[in-house]
Amino acid sequence: MNMATVHDPAGDFHIKRINNLFANTPSSMVSIAIGIVLVALILSVSSSASLLKLWVTFMLSALALRGGMWFMHRSASNNPQSARWWEFGYAMTMFFTGIGWGSLSGPLYPDSPSGQVFILVLTMVVGFSGAIYSSVSRLSFFMFTMPCVLPSMLRFVWTLDPAVQLSGALASAGGILVLINVHETLHRLAIRHLRHEVEVETLLMEQEMIFQSVSAGIAVVRDGKTIKCNTRLGEILGRSLKDVQVMPLSAMFTSAEDVQTILAATANTLKGGEPIHALYRMRRADGSEFVAELSGRRMGNERGGDMIWLISDVGRRDRRADD
Repeated sequence: MNMATVHDPAGDFHIKRINNLFANTPSSMVSIAIGIVLVALILSVSSSASLLKLWVTFMLSALALRGGMWFMHRSASNNPQSARWWEFGYAMTMFFTGIGWGSLSGPLYPDSPSGQVFILVLTMVVGFSGAIYSSVSRLSFFMFTMPCVLPSMLRFVWTLDPAVQLSGALASAGGILVLINVHETLHRLAIRHLRHEVEVETLLMEQEMIFQSVSAGIAVVRDGKTIKCNTRLGEILGRSLKDVQVMPLSAMFTSAEDVQTILAATANTLKGGEPIHALYRMRRADGSEFVAELSGRRMGNERGGDMIWLISDVGRRDRRADD
């Protein structure tokens, strides 16, 4: 089987990246809901009630849009071709939410200095939260952060005394650059982590394919019990993989003496990591017996580590050789 036809690491990376992006949606929606409540409580004293209701309605609509997008993604069958479209859809929901936060620096902007500081701090906190929640997507970050933070920064600079507006503008620009730098740092870390996950999953998948395609039976044994085996071992023993994994090692052999011999050989011969080779009689599920060649080695260098056994049906192998 050609693994390239069934597994695409690059495609898996994009799917995992988008899944990670949407996985943060529920927690981000909770944060948005808390922010809406705080803004409504604080601005209800100084702002127009009709404008505040309009803003709350818009934010709740944007929140519902994000929730709907999250639900559709959760129910969809994702593939590498649709990953970009899902990212764009997510970025658009972030964009509308960012517009909502940025609009607080418009007609709802409070007259009191304390209220103005609240709006400035709120938009900066929201901007940094956007850097976290959209750490795997630059598109989503910029489409959310710019309409959220820029209006607040511009309004802040506009309200300053003309003598210090330049300093305020430079400070605001520095804050935005810091925000972008934070996101870039988080983005690099998140992408590196996702690529590592994909590499590990690809390696495990390749190992599993090799494990299942070996012509000999393979059993990983721990404390006298098979904890993992391949399909070939089940065929040799005439049992399902589930049955093999729950049955004790002693049930595979025709005599308890052989089992004790194997355990003793395991304890003595494999201490130094040396393999063991031997012929034993084993029993199939239908009660028939056959001669099996066993090759065992301890996994790792630990004395208490798991054992891996290769088991071949000698009789069947000899008959194939004669044919």
